[in-house]
Amino acid sequence: MIGTWHQQAPPESAYLPIWVGPSTAGPTYRPWAPVATATGDVLPGRGANHAWYTFSVGELLVSTDHDRNEYLCEVALEAISGSTGTRQWSASVHGGRRKENNDCQKRLSGSELGQVIGSGSRIAAVTADGTPQLFDLATGSTVWAATDRGTPLDGDDRSLLVSEFADQSTLSLLDLETGKKQWSVPDPGFDPYPSQRTTFLVGDRVVVGGRIPIGEFAGRPTTIIYDRETGREIDRYVGWVQGAGADWLALLVSEGSGSDKLQFHR
Repeated sequence: MIGTWHQQAPPESAYLPIWVGPSTAGPTYRPWAPVATATGDVLPGRGANHAWYTFSVGELLVSTDHDRNEYLCEVALEAISGSTGTRQWSASVHGGRRKENNDCQKRLSGSELGQVIGSGSRIAAVTADGTPQLFDLATGSTVWAATDRGTPLDGDDRSLLVSEFADQSTLSLLDLETGKKQWSVPDPGFDPYPSQRTTFLVGDRVVVGGRIPIGEFAGRPTTIIYDRETGREIDRYVGWVQGAGADWLALLVSEGSGSDKLQFHR
């Protein structure tokens, strides 16, 4: 799916990609095909199974291969016509690198949910030189590329949140339409992997959570709320962020007795 939906179902699209072929067959014999959600009709075009992401963009079937060149963090893309099965375009984008050990982040997302950041047919990725880019799967071309190094963490139809590295460093907010940087803030100091930063872009706020190893909040999960317009820190709480909306925040807070409490803040 394109867009970070935070475990919510995205709007129904005109076509959905499905596997076709025997359930016992290997990937080579289980290609992808687009199915019309209104009728259930399966279009004749077939896309190769690379065990990564496959999208339906209109009638296009777009597949990704994240194992093309692991040293370069390359992600190969190929678009097949759902009606004819012919290749429409092929291209490459890249994933970000982790600061901790300079290895590639193979997924095109800041989360473990397999959701690709983007809006409509456009997805966030990284260029070969390590800067964020917006790539259009409908045309197979780059819409814009930013000027500073960064890895996409989260986004919606307004903004793209990026970090200098996939696991650490400066946070910046970019305008999704133009790629222009709106603001940057220093690294909040969250632990790198295996502790993952949790992010939400909701209403006029940017919410970022993780565990901070040093300082006033040392060793405790911490959630920070920034103003989307200016990057100003609005508030800071102790607790794991579980969800957020335009005017609410849900945290899981340890009671100190082995139990946790779900807290809501407005």
